[in-house]
Amino acid sequence: MDDPIRVLVFSGARYLRECLCSALNACEEINANSAETDTQDEYPADLLLVDGRSIATPVTAFIRKVRVHTPSVPIIYLESGESEVELVKVIEAGAAAYVTRNASIAELIYIVRTVLKGAAFCSPQVAHLMFCRLAELSVRAQSMMNGPEQLTRRELEIIELLEEHLTNDQIAGRLFLSSHTVRNHIHRILRKLRVQKREQAVAYIQRGGAARGRCA
Repeated sequence: MDDPIRVLVFSGARYLRECLCSALNACEEINANSAETDTQDEYPADLLLVDGRSIATPVTAFIRKVRVHTPSVPIIYLESGESEVELVKVIEAGAAAYVTRNASIAELIYIVRTVLKGAAFCSPQVAHLMFCRLAELSVRAQSMMNGPEQLTRRELEIIELLEEHLTNDQIAGRLFLSSHTVRNHIHRILRKLRVQKREQAVAYIQRGGAARGRCA
C-alpha cells in the first residue's frame, strides 16, 4: 500500500483545523494534521492547506516563503470571501489551487488529488484573469527589456512591488532579501531607466503596461 498523502492544515481557527483534519482523515489515503505555527521555513508534508485570513503571516508572503524553501510542496488556498483579483495575487505568489467556501469535503479531496498529479485548479473566471495578467506582464517585461538598459528578472520583480507603493522593508520581506539589497536594486533600476525617483520608475512601467485594461 502506498504511503498516505501528508497534508498540513494552516488556520488560526482551531475548530476549522480540527474539523478539516477529521474529515480528511476519513479518507484512507490522506493523513492530515494541524499545523501549530506558520513561522517555520520548511514543513514535513506533501501538501499544505492554508486559510489565509487567519494565519499570522500575510498569506502571499507565507506562500512565497514556502515556495522558496520547499518548491515541491504544493499549496491549496482556502478561499474566504476574497475577490477574484485577490485570488489572482494568491496564485501569483505560488498557490496551486484554491477551494471556495461552498466546496464540499469530497470536492476538496478531488482538488488535493488533482494538485498532487501536478495540475492546477481554479475557476474559469480566475483562469481568464490569470491569462490577462500573463499578457500584461509579457507586454510590460518586453517594454522593460527594450528600455534604455535591460532590467534583470529580480529588478522586474522589485519594480512590480514598487507599483504597489511598498517600502524597501516591505519589499525585502516579500522577496526574502535584506533592505540594503533592495535599496541597491532600486538604485540600479533608477539609473537604468534614467529617472530620479521611484515614482517616475512606476510611471514608466505603467506606460509600458498599457495592456492592463484590455482583458477586463
